[in-house]
Amino acid sequence: MKKIIMCLLALTLTACASNDNNELLASNDADTNRKNAEGYQCKKEKITGSNFPRKVCTTAAERRAREIKDQEELKRGTRNNIPQGY
Repeated sequence: MKKIIMCLLALTLTACASNDNNELLASNDADTNRKNAEGYQCKKEKITGSNFPRKVCTTAAERRAREIKDQEELKRGTRNNIPQGY
């Protein structure tokens, strides 16, 4: 009798787990498709002063905005700065 109950319990638990997994896979596929459409990428960046890299995820639009901002800062920093008073 104990063996039958244990088998039924095991079958019940595995059946429930498989249904949740299918729903999770379907939602992950939809999320992945949306992220791919946005140009979503993740990479690990080293942080100054730390031995642990940090995972940074961005979209294509965010990377482009960051590139433009960095170029503007570079131009501003490399202008002809002639010291006055010489």
